[in-house]
Amino acid sequence: MITFSKEIRLLSQPLAECPEGVILDEHHPDPAVDRFFEGYANPLGMSHNHPSLLEVVTEGGEKVIRHRLGYPGLFPHRYGVDRFMLGGEDEMRDYLAAADVAMDHFSSTDNADNSTCVSAMAGVFARFRNNREYYFFGIEGTGVRGRAVLYCRVQDEYRVLASRPLYVKLGQYYHLELIVKGADLYGYLDGECVAQAVDSTYVAGKAGFRFTTAGRARRFEVWMEEGDYEAFSQEVEARKAMARREEARYPECRLVASADLSQYAPFDYKVVDLPSGDIGFLICGKTCTALADHSGRVLWESPIVGDFQHVTGVVGGTFDIAGICKAEGKVAVLDGLTGQCRAMIDCPTDQTPSLIPRYRYAGWEPMPANVRGLPMARDIVVRSSASPAATGSELYLYDENLNLLWHRDRIFPPYGHQSSLAFYDMDGSGRDTVFAGCTRLSPDGEIVWYAKARKFIEDIVDGMHVDSCLVANYTGKPILYCAASSAGFIMIDTETGETISQTAVGHAQQIFSGAYFGDGKPYLAVFTRWGNYGIIYIFDPRGRKVASFQLDHVSEGGYSVNWTGDGQELICLCAGTPEMGLYDGFGRRVVRFPEEVMKGLPWRNGRNFLQVYARPVGTQDPRDHLFMNLNGVICEYAPAEEYDPARHRYRPVRRLYASDPGWDKERGEQPV
Repeated sequence: MITFSKEIRLLSQPLAECPEGVILDEHHPDPAVDRFFEGYANPLGMSHNHPSLLEVVTEGGEKVIRHRLGYPGLFPHRYGVDRFMLGGEDEMRDYLAAADVAMDHFSSTDNADNSTCVSAMAGVFARFRNNREYYFFGIEGTGVRGRAVLYCRVQDEYRVLASRPLYVKLGQYYHLELIVKGADLYGYLDGECVAQAVDSTYVAGKAGFRFTTAGRARRFEVWMEEGDYEAFSQEVEARKAMARREEARYPECRLVASADLSQYAPFDYKVVDLPSGDIGFLICGKTCTALADHSGRVLWESPIVGDFQHVTGVVGGTFDIAGICKAEGKVAVLDGLTGQCRAMIDCPTDQTPSLIPRYRYAGWEPMPANVRGLPMARDIVVRSSASPAATGSELYLYDENLNLLWHRDRIFPPYGHQSSLAFYDMDGSGRDTVFAGCTRLSPDGEIVWYAKARKFIEDIVDGMHVDSCLVANYTGKPILYCAASSAGFIMIDTETGETISQTAVGHAQQIFSGAYFGDGKPYLAVFTRWGNYGIIYIFDPRGRKVASFQLDHVSEGGYSVNWTGDGQELICLCAGTPEMGLYDGFGRRVVRFPEEVMKGLPWRNGRNFLQVYARPVGTQDPRDHLFMNLNGVICEYAPAEEYDPARHRYRPVRRLYASDPGWDKERGEQPV
């Protein structure tokens, strides 16, 4: 047994003066309530239109926190059964987390985060590393099937460290205390030690309380002993000092140009190469499509409205612009030099608006490919999609004049969002092989193989599709890297379709590659969603996890940014949260965004990365500039450090979401 002295109270939630109301709600914040929760997060009620479902209510003259499964008029959803409050710092090591908790319902359900330990639970957690890694002590089940249980959660696995049978009564409060001291863990229930274990999986992390069903919590506190608090404080200061030192090593973010195109707002846009050799901005507005030069001068307008994200490089003094005009149900190709419509046909597949109003469209714009082996990718891939998740099982391939080259259906499991197609020249012929999710198609549209992992992807809860993928040769042979929804991160042999590795990470949503550790070597960054927003995993090309961190609870993607030009790329976090900025592979913010960016990017929008572009400007300086749409003004930011041809030689090769290593050869080969 252990003796713990409550000497320093690190966290608490005094609610006596707090008014009743919803806690940290994404779309309807209540400042009067939220000021009592400064420093806390409601991670599962802060993203993607999810309601808070945590609220302050009065019970017997005392303010308590209630988790309800739904609001009046709001149909209960399986993403509402799980809610938790999180507080503290990552450096918290040895402490006591306590709360009174009660369960108000007997059932739970599986979801994108958890399909392996589906039961009604309520309790406190400690040493939280991310949504899927922590210690949990609480009550589970009801009646004679109840118990007090101490879990170590590791991704999909809930390891029972200790448990004791307990007749759990709905509506009754149980006082829980979880003590973590070195590798010793103790769970106290109403003053009695009912769970004891030795485990060293996690050494530090935040604390809070969590429900997987309707319930209530009150009197949450975290205590430390004085010596542990002193060590904790020193670690926090050391981390802050290191962050300041690391940040000082990187050039600041400086505004170098802006183009006011607010007359078209709101709009989507794309940074394009103009025949003049400069860059321009393709504006996809609500009432027209337009092209502007670098300064914002409008070159042409077209009354044709659509999602025109397929843009080629300059060819024959012009370039191709292809997209889908959803209102008319048409696929169109515009001439980039004049804006004139070069070709238009009926959509070959259902591209109707989504049933969910917040989605702009259910389908996704065409993508460029090079299946014909031309000097430039001009083939147009159109996908089928009429579901809110934008999954599809058909592909149509057209040339630049919208002549159909081939059509293929029966792609399983379905590809997911717009980043779920990858193209790669497998044999050096110049012709792209097409990877639709985890199905391989030849340049002629014939199915070569279905991935062996398809059955696993189809069967897992909230799986059924691949959300993002890329193909790269980082190990001596091309590998298909998949963010395979709730099936996690999967690596597939591009020759055989065999599974190389499968790693549980939560609902894997987006995947990028980049040289995140300063050695010019590529790594994979996998971002998660649905119950796990904000977790970022870094893998090496052979599938070994080298780092993971959760910087906020909203992000689901961010491009690789060549900010220094010396062999390191940074992760762009741009979800509208206070944590926005550029991060290294260790999860340290090394470049901060200017104040106008922090205020101008849409609040808590995990998909801001679709409106933030990173690319070099001109041919001399290989470093990326950042382009951001701030309320209709496209702002261009560049490193404040002057260009040094002796240092800034790293120039990665960009292929959709892949960033392959590359160096300016005219300045010498990569240093050994």
